[in-house]
Amino acid sequence: ERPARRYRDGPVCKRPGCVWDAYERLQEIGTGTFGKAYLCRHRLSLEDRAVKAVKKVRTRVSEKDTMREAAMLQRLDHPHVVRLFGWHEDAARLYLVMEVLQGGTLQGALVDLQKRTLAQREEWSRKVMRQVIEAMSYCHSLRVIHKDLKDENVMLLHRDTHFQNPFAVIIDLGAAETSSMHAMGGQQQTQVAGTPATMAPEVWNDHVGPKSDVWSAG
Repeated sequence: ERPARRYRDGPVCKRPGCVWDAYERLQEIGTGTFGKAYLCRHRLSLEDRAVKAVKKVRTRVSEKDTMREAAMLQRLDHPHVVRLFGWHEDAARLYLVMEVLQGGTLQGALVDLQKRTLAQREEWSRKVMRQVIEAMSYCHSLRVIHKDLKDENVMLLHRDTHFQNPFAVIIDLGAAETSSMHAMGGQQQTQVAGTPATMAPEVWNDHVGPKSDVWSAG
């Protein structure tokens, strides 16, 4: 396997031209209400990327959320936060060019983890949780609140078949918000968003802050 480079070597911005002139589609790797995601290869550098193609015509909300996600990821550059390398746009779709995460979701990994010994489960979970907390701390230092942390929104960079060296990466910042400096010590008024089962109690009252992410992660 030939993983993509982990670090960005240029500005993150809207790219000119058609995305498929720059990237070759290798296979479809995901689909949903947003559209589809593809494993792609850059035609010049031969680096693999994930291209998330979001339909504009489905709902105005999905387009708005996608541009919010791009704006957030444009600011962030951390090993445990999914990296955006740029985006393209045409009349029908927005295309986010992101790093490839080949290990599946944390949710899926936790199912297989139950077959391991208690000691192995605890050690592996501790490593993953530390990485998620490091990513959260970094985002909060830039006043970014994820608002939808859950096991489905944490992916693994590679398949950790023997459950020894996990590399967790936070994804899906479509609901994220930027908090004011005043609110970072507490809560700020916000729009209700997230997953009901993992939302902090205060989010239901239209308030959010760093502690909301801590609740969701725990």
